[in-house]
Amino acid sequence: MNAYAEYTDHNITQVDLEGKWESSDESVATVDQNGVVTWVGPGQAYIYFNYGGLKDSVWIRNVKPNLLFSNSPNVMLEPNKSKDVAIYAFFGFVPRIGVNLFEVTNQVKWTFSDESVATISADGHIIGHAVGKTTITATFYGVSTTINVEVVEKYPTFTLGISSSPGYIVNSIGSTNEVAIHAMSSDGTIKEVTAEVTWSTSSPEVAEVTADHRIVAKSEGAAVIFAEYEGIKIIIPVIVKPN
Repeated sequence: MNAYAEYTDHNITQVDLEGKWESSDESVATVDQNGVVTWVGPGQAYIYFNYGGLKDSVWIRNVKPNLLFSNSPNVMLEPNKSKDVAIYAFFGFVPRIGVNLFEVTNQVKWTFSDESVATISADGHIIGHAVGKTTITATFYGVSTTINVEVVEKYPTFTLGISSSPGYIVNSIGSTNEVAIHAMSSDGTIKEVTAEVTWSTSSPEVAEVTADHRIVAKSEGAAVIFAEYEGIKIIIPVIVKPN
């Protein structure tokens, strides 16, 4: 908040750092000497400013939110790994950020069902400690929301996609080409899975795949080699030219 004084010469000066700020009820709201007001609990209070024997006030009414929620109500992580979450309070009927929907992560009270599994900092930083499950509860003005946390030995991953090298083949009858298939995992790692791929061909008379994963050009024409890994399939076009 800002405070201004108007003098007899009609000069208006900002004086919020020169007077004294007070709250009529610090269980509702507090104010520091810079004029910064902090919500504490539901209810009504006046914020007073005293300067030069004069006093002015602002009426404050704090209400409970209709809803308190987390942007990540379910969290899975490994020991010594972390994840940031945010808590939002909704006041009213139609959410509008900055109007009746506010982030209150730094203002909630955190409680834990098992601190040996995971804990959270005041700013919403969850840290996994030991394998297990726990709940972290955020409470704001008597309204609560719960975050379910599971700490696992190894975070489950899945295959995002596969690729081949080379991506296509142009060769002559009787030639062979080595092909490598790589899979990208959801954790960002890439590994070769050539030996685990299921192979098929659209035209076995033109090109086929041997047991050691080589593509053999058999006769002039075009074929498509299919490589499938964990339900993901890619194609490798093959053109066979005459000798």
